[in-house]
Amino acid sequence: MTRTLRVIAIIALLGAVSCGGGSGTTTSTPATSKRKVIGVTLLTQTDAFYKALEAGIRQEAAAKGLDVVLVACEYDPTKQASQIEDFVAQHVAAILAAPCDSNAIVPALSGPEQAGIPVFTADIAAHGGKIESHVASDNVQGGGLAADALAGFMGSKGKIIIIDHPTVASVQDASKASKKP
Repeated sequence: MTRTLRVIAIIALLGAVSCGGGSGTTTSTPATSKRKVIGVTLLTQTDAFYKALEAGIRQEAAAKGLDVVLVACEYDPTKQASQIEDFVAQHVAAILAAPCDSNAIVPALSGPEQAGIPVFTADIAAHGGKIESHVASDNVQGGGLAADALAGFMGSKGKIIIIDHPTVASVQDASKASKKP
């Protein structure tokens, strides 16, 4: 796992624990009778980045004595909203989300806020709602670096097509930087 993914996982899980989150949901296990549960909803579980992030979250949760309920919406904002509602109903201690749509997730965040459950975002920002902390790379800089690298490979000649994803803040940030003349 890369250092960045480990940092995201540690910050999110430590933040969830330090906030005390929600109702302090516990589960029974042979090793301990009281463990906090963190709800995680990812954009996808098929991309290598998210597979690595999932592994990091699970590893850090185990190291911190936390249980994780991890799901993915597979690019479906309605499914992600339902997953967040399920976490609220389960009274998880905290929620970590990688939104599939930076705007569509906002209404779903009112449930955790009303329940007193802290929400953290990773990789992709939410364009509203109460977020305790957001952890991500500098996508504007990343887009610029990618554009510079492509221009170098092409000898600064030719055209590059940008495949866009208009509902995801991180993609929009990277695209902004790469569209600069």
